[in-house]
Amino acid sequence: MKNMYFKNQKEFDSFRENLSIIGIGSESTCYRLNKRVIKYLNGPYAEEYTESQIKAFESFNDLNSFVFSDGVLYIKDKVKGLLMPYISGVRCVDYDFNKLEIATLIKALTLVKNDIIKLSQAGIVIYDISNVNIIFHNDCQFKIIDTNCYTFSKDDVLEDNMFKFNYYLLQTIFNDDFSTFVNNYYFEKWINSYYNPEEILSCLNNKLEKIISNPKVKDIKTLSKKL
Repeated sequence: MKNMYFKNQKEFDSFRENLSIIGIGSESTCYRLNKRVIKYLNGPYAEEYTESQIKAFESFNDLNSFVFSDGVLYIKDKVKGLLMPYISGVRCVDYDFNKLEIATLIKALTLVKNDIIKLSQAGIVIYDISNVNIIFHNDCQFKIIDTNCYTFSKDDVLEDNMFKFNYYLLQTIFNDDFSTFVNNYYFEKWINSYYNPEEILSCLNNKLEKIISNPKVKDIKTLSKKL
């Protein structure tokens, strides 16, 4: 993606008047421009960003689950924002996962797991994961946005990265401590439930399929005691 350049603040302000705001945070305001997002940095740390930092992970935009910035917004030759693909869908905090088939959830989690493995092998550390910056796209796929604060590390970051994503997501879906839920019912030996939730969900799904067809997330909560 090519960078965007504006001669001065007035020119940019005039340009953004015709754009819809899709998000406001303490450090930035996000505008939609067709299939793109302009993240305008207006917080106290805006001046600290460089083009190399903003584009550090653009080569990973071919992954299924993570959305990285691939362009820079310049105003009067200063970095004032970043550009990234627009992702449609519903924030996980607002999505009703009860209606989702467990099999679909497992496939979506597996896609993210594969991508986290690739990022971790490259030494990329995931930060700022929460249920507001995970988008459920097309009712079948997770998309992680707000990735501009990720960093590189020489350490083994796989387990930490996996935990960060699964912890916030599973807390959102099940509305309680997932590991406690799992351990209380069936899988006391699987202490690492936040690292391999798709394996646990597969076992639950197989058990539930003996009772009902195409079990959904809500069925884990309502029928678990019958297993």
